[in-house]
Amino acid sequence: MATKEQRGFSTRALHTPIPYLYPKTHIMPPFSTSTYCMESLDTPTDQEFSFKYPRIAHPNGELLEHTLASLEGGQAAAVTADGMRAISVTLMAMLRWNENAQGTIVSTAPLYSHTYSLLTRYLRKRCMFLHESPHYREDFQQIIKESEMELYAAPVEILFIETPANPTLTIWDIKALAEIAHAHNILVIVDSTFATPYNQRPLELGADLVIHSLTKYICGNGTTLGGAVIGSREHIKSIKERLQIEGGHLNPYAAWLIQIGSQTFGVRMQEHNKNAMVLARFLNKK
Repeated sequence: MATKEQRGFSTRALHTPIPYLYPKTHIMPPFSTSTYCMESLDTPTDQEFSFKYPRIAHPNGELLEHTLASLEGGQAAAVTADGMRAISVTLMAMLRWNENAQGTIVSTAPLYSHTYSLLTRYLRKRCMFLHESPHYREDFQQIIKESEMELYAAPVEILFIETPANPTLTIWDIKALAEIAHAHNILVIVDSTFATPYNQRPLELGADLVIHSLTKYICGNGTTLGGAVIGSREHIKSIKERLQIEGGHLNPYAAWLIQIGSQTFGVRMQEHNKNAMVLARFLNKK
């Protein structure tokens, strides 16, 4: 029998069981309940049904998080009501809130319109944009240098990369930008929704956190919204703490639908890639 490390992508999408969560059914049922009974106030072990309130955690969400962390190669994951909630809670949890801080986020551009609105209209931080250019590495280093020189300004804290960008499909070199960012103690967050973990795994390229709108390819059947962020246990712990306070969790039924969709994820992406290549070759002849 293959070990967990030897299992392929589609096998991990299909089989990431957590035995204590539910009986060995083919598919976990949706746990549509608002509260759970507790037999003890003692801290549960990792082999016990540990849920109390679905805003904090529920079985369907935990199974989906386990699956996504496996597919991305991360230690842990947090699922959210939609992709924008994944982005907003991640930024809010990872930023160092200093009243005097300015110019602390650098984002690639272009990017999804609502992400742009979040960065420019709603965060109490100045955001600087890195535009597509043959000299983007030098441009990023210059932004960092200028930020460090400004009076009362905190150094850049976060680099946010959306690649491929929505909807322009602009591609960024995650590895090259992550190397520059980490040399300056900058956290790297990648929105990898359009690529999916089937085609791109940012954590392996140096990113600290990777975000997905599960609404798109991962769910794949157009039935629900969902978002996720994957990374280290430490970072995900901070994100989940913020999520518990502010809300925006993924409801159990949505998690159940996305889990079902993920079971055909690998097969669907093969066909998406084949079709895209046929179209690209056709257009290249024009």
